[in-house]
Amino acid sequence: MDLGLRQSDIARTIGVWTSTINYWENNHFNPEVQYVPKVVAFLGYDPFGPPPASFPLQLKTARVAAGLTRRQLAVRLKVHPGTLAEWERGESRPVRTSQRKLRALLGVTDEPWGSANGGMNSPTYGEVGPAAAARLIRTSSEKYFR
Repeated sequence: MDLGLRQSDIARTIGVWTSTINYWENNHFNPEVQYVPKVVAFLGYDPFGPPPASFPLQLKTARVAAGLTRRQLAVRLKVHPGTLAEWERGESRPVRTSQRKLRALLGVTDEPWGSANGGMNSPTYGEVGPAAAARLIRTSSEKYFR
């Protein structure tokens, strides 16, 4: 994509250093989770691939797309970060009330989420909507953004 922008212009838009843009472009590093929503918004598409089919990967993908660390999402869900880690690894699954909270916080559709280990309904993917991502970004700690 050639928009005639300099790396410094893009860095200012996303809120990172110019060298960070260079590292991302040359695949030295991937964006930290708090910058993913801004990268997707800037590009106008999700460069990170198609949505996964299993619940653990769907959960992690939705969390990262919202720009949240595991700890930040756990605080919003009022669960221990280790519990969230277990969900993302497929070692356990959330109870229905936690599933509803996940859907509400991450802006996923009301369609059931799938599970690779057969624990939940048929595999579907709920995308993080722009409004939900914006709401989560606004409520995130300001220390992550310049």
